[in-house]
Amino acid sequence: MSKSFFAHGKLLLTGEYVVLDGALAIALPTRLGQRMQVEKIDDIHLLHWKGCDHLGQTWLQGIWNTQTQVWESVNDKDKALFLQKIFLYLQNNFGKIIAGYKITTHLEFPGEWGLGSSSTLIAIIAQWLEIDAFELLENSFGGSGYDVACASQTSPITFRIVDNQKMITPIQMQEDFKKRIAFVYMGKKQNSREGIAHYRSLSQNKSRAAHDVTRISKTILKTESFNEFEQLIQYHEDIISYLMYYDKVKNLYFSDYEGVVKSLGAWGGDFVLATHDGDFEKAKSYFNTKGYETVFRYEELVY
Repeated sequence: MSKSFFAHGKLLLTGEYVVLDGALAIALPTRLGQRMQVEKIDDIHLLHWKGCDHLGQTWLQGIWNTQTQVWESVNDKDKALFLQKIFLYLQNNFGKIIAGYKITTHLEFPGEWGLGSSSTLIAIIAQWLEIDAFELLENSFGGSGYDVACASQTSPITFRIVDNQKMITPIQMQEDFKKRIAFVYMGKKQNSREGIAHYRSLSQNKSRAAHDVTRISKTILKTESFNEFEQLIQYHEDIISYLMYYDKVKNLYFSDYEGVVKSLGAWGGDFVLATHDGDFEKAKSYFNTKGYETVFRYEELVY
């Protein structure tokens, strides 16, 4: 007998970094995610773990022994030790002994895309064990939790942290807007934890930035004007660029592009949003000629 679990990946439309200080963020669950199959085995002291990437290739395989707390065989010790940290946290804080199972995970997107290989793993483990995914995230990879919130959603959401509570509300994006938005993979995997650490180290007025970004998010949800939407996300870029001392991605790489280009999530890599005049193929051709081959229509990638 086996059980299967699934978690969606994520993109962050608004609120990068300042979501940590109470800003209202708009997040987009992706159609691609991570699956996990759990099968019982006879040996109640062993956990057989196999992690597969989007091509079906094994990136982590090993056997964890709960009696000795040693990996009996493993192909990547560093990755296995981090997974072991999660096992021990589950055991010590939730009383969950992760043994007597064969677990196989399948990632549906390249791990370097930054769509949430870690957060989807946390979410599917939490689903299986029926525990609080946010607590597990906080004590493993860290972050605001918007990515874990996206894992169980099939529509865009607003996400906000209020008095340490996660406030999650399903929303809808304007249908007309979707026809004029593309997502472009920049080919530079970003480390979210490093970005968060940099943000935490800054002495800028983060509460003011969070207030301004909240206002932008709320206005995006109300406006029916695509021109205003473009102005809002451009203003958002200005705020984060000033706050983080980061150059804007359009200035760096796409200064001759006719539409607006906005960073998503950790700046400097992963995906960006690009607006266009409704001619997706023309926009795609522009980015392809710049060397960026992975370009999606809105609804190809997110809900």
